[in-house]
Amino acid sequence: MKTGAGKEDIPGQVLGGNAEKLMPVLARAPAPLQLLPYPSYPSGWLKIDGESAYPKVDPFDEIYLRNDVWWKLYQSDIIDSDNAKVTSNWDEYDKLMEGSVRPFMEHQEKGFYHPNTYVFYGNEKESDNYLSWSRVSYKREIQLSEDALRRLPAVKNVRFEKQSDGKMYVIPTGDVPHYYYKIDDDNVYELVSSLGKGDSTVPIESLNKIKIHTSIKSVLATNVDHQNAYALDDTAYSEFSDAIKFTLRSIIKIVQEVDASAAD
Repeated sequence: MKTGAGKEDIPGQVLGGNAEKLMPVLARAPAPLQLLPYPSYPSGWLKIDGESAYPKVDPFDEIYLRNDVWWKLYQSDIIDSDNAKVTSNWDEYDKLMEGSVRPFMEHQEKGFYHPNTYVFYGNEKESDNYLSWSRVSYKREIQLSEDALRRLPAVKNVRFEKQSDGKMYVIPTGDVPHYYYKIDDDNVYELVSSLGKGDSTVPIESLNKIKIHTSIKSVLATNVDHQNAYALDDTAYSEFSDAIKFTLRSIIKIVQEVDASAAD
């Protein structure tokens, strides 16, 4: 939402490689917004260098619907400059968050799971369980001779400059890359993942309250990737992943509990 999906290779470019392309779409789409961390997710998952960690209590009031901080989730002026349109954009986003996203999350948190529910989840792949906006020095030292520098092709938005320490640096002259946020010349922040554990998409923290629910019949934690959870390399049972074996076992268990007489 805030940085675009440019790091996700080709799928990221389709979704929107930068915030200008991605944010206006997501701000009108309830389904992906409903995938944001819920109020019951462990607090302090968004850390701001030099400030505090949020949320302390409510992610809607403290993060999603804040319009007074540079790290706000939605910038209603990201592609519009007319004040009336900027205000209208924010009002529509606010209405969507309060009318569709918050009620959905609150309903899900009540745990109305089917009594025949089986869960497997990934617990080993790097996943974004916490995020930090870390202050960085955007000047990048480069180990090249001045002659080599003169032969470098022109690069958009940067210049090469010798600093007072005698070293050569790459200095930004325009917009910084999408995974940075530049406030002014002295304040540049990088969005950094904590690289926790999960299935490369969903962190294990999202499962903690689900897996202990009384409606859950069985739970398996395994080294599975979110996108390829049901991928098959071979049709031989011995080659099935633990996740697929667990799924087959779960289906058998569900069928065994079907009351055959009810079919009449």
